[in-house]
Amino acid sequence: MIVLLCLAICGMAAPAAADPDEGDVQAVYCLATDRRARLAEAAFDLNLAKRVPGSADGLLVDGRTYTIEEWRAKSPADFRRACRALMATVPQLAPAEEQNWLISLLNTLASLAAGAALTLLAQRVESNRSRRVAEAEALRQALNGFLQQAQDYVDQWAANPRVAHASVAAKRSELTAELRRFLDFRRYRKRIERLLADLPLGEDLNTEYPGDPDFQQRSGHGVEQRRLLAETAVSVEALIRDHRFGVLGWPRRGRKPSREAIGRSAPEVLA
Repeated sequence: MIVLLCLAICGMAAPAAADPDEGDVQAVYCLATDRRARLAEAAFDLNLAKRVPGSADGLLVDGRTYTIEEWRAKSPADFRRACRALMATVPQLAPAEEQNWLISLLNTLASLAAGAALTLLAQRVESNRSRRVAEAEALRQALNGFLQQAQDYVDQWAANPRVAHASVAAKRSELTAELRRFLDFRRYRKRIERLLADLPLGEDLNTEYPGDPDFQQRSGHGVEQRRLLAETAVSVEALIRDHRFGVLGWPRRGRKPSREAIGRSAPEVLA
């Protein structure tokens, strides 16, 4: 930043050093043969001299007649004034308005600050995007692991009610842990609390459905559990989408994922 500031200050000072002497420019321009008469006219219009009868470029000052060169030597300030007025009538020769150096410096600093702010904003956006993608992918992996294990458990329980619940309980705990990470985001808190409360297979299905149900009853209960798992998949995928595609850290809200979208990530749940 300091280096850029020094370059900016040097850049503002450089043009002044390169400008030719104003007096030389005026002499070359106004003393040209085809401009002498116009220079004299400028002097007359500014009441710097009076006309000399019969002369196009003679000047009468204090009762004495002067040529252009003599008048320039006698009254250099008047010559410069008349020459500047003449040059101002030519657009490309009109002197540019000089901007205050402090204003130029402030404008330069404002441009540098704006560029730095945009860079920081872009870095923040990219950092937030990468973080959200990583968090969303971790949640999706936990969801898919739980759905796969839950589907296997429900299918096996219908055939054998003594199947162990431990494996699905472990995957459910992993999913619960990932969901709890999102409690740090206040905008997700109610959604997460609802998901945690409704998350299926919190206990053994024999406890969920007491009374030693037969195979047909267990199959019917399995259909109900698959429906609950599908609802969980839809809700978690909606959370993943909102978190992953949010802008500057704010979630993007929209419609829930379709059953087709859920089926692509966990097809067994919708079977």
